[in-house]
Amino acid sequence: MIESHTASGIFGNLNAKDVIIILSGLTAILATLAKSLSALINMLKLPVKNHHETYLKAGLRTWPVKFFSVTVDLKTVPSLKRFELFFLCFFIIIFMSSATALTFLNWKISIIPKNWTALTLKSTKEDFIITYDKAAEYTLHPSWTISTKECNSASSDIISKDKKISNGLVNTICDIIGSSSYEQELKKSILKINKWRSSFNLLLTLATLVLIWLSISIALNIKYTKTLRKSILEEQRKAKEYLT
Repeated sequence: MIESHTASGIFGNLNAKDVIIILSGLTAILATLAKSLSALINMLKLPVKNHHETYLKAGLRTWPVKFFSVTVDLKTVPSLKRFELFFLCFFIIIFMSSATALTFLNWKISIIPKNWTALTLKSTKEDFIITYDKAAEYTLHPSWTISTKECNSASSDIISKDKKISNGLVNTICDIIGSSSYEQELKKSILKINKWRSSFNLLLTLATLVLIWLSISIALNIKYTKTLRKSILEEQRKAKEYLT
């Protein structure tokens, strides 16, 4: 069997319970986004409550304060200690790294052609895409392909050297596309990819956007705190000069 012995698919462990959880989560996210979007449009039209002029004097736009939930305490002169700045920057790195990883995974799922599936050879960790009569490198522009005709006309050693891939991968591919015993497992994997691709793409995209939003929010909090501190201190300096 493909998924239990030689190779595993990216949706290989997906079961009915997982599907229900994913779809429920997506439904909840989309409903929340639709409701939030309406509230957000109305909120962005309103001025920042309290200290609106302070932001304007510092040359800062007020709409990012609301859109990215920027929170700067202006009861006193705002400041950031070194350890606070360190942890904020640390979280930005974590969030952006996670967003990059999710974007890559989203891209990997998106480039799988229709009626193909993506598998990984367990012994060598080599990724490949495969359909009923052909396999190829798992990338946007494959540098190699292997067809049923090649498997029947050349040895695995020759194909391996020609394609610059492992002998084990060649044997696995030729076994899968050249034997009817794997046909049902291959069909099941292909149908699973085609069925859940859009849902996973949407889920990964939403998760990526949330991580990017969090990163921007933290970065703006740092920027606004520093800018407002500089502006307030400058205003205080001018006030002292005026009084003296």
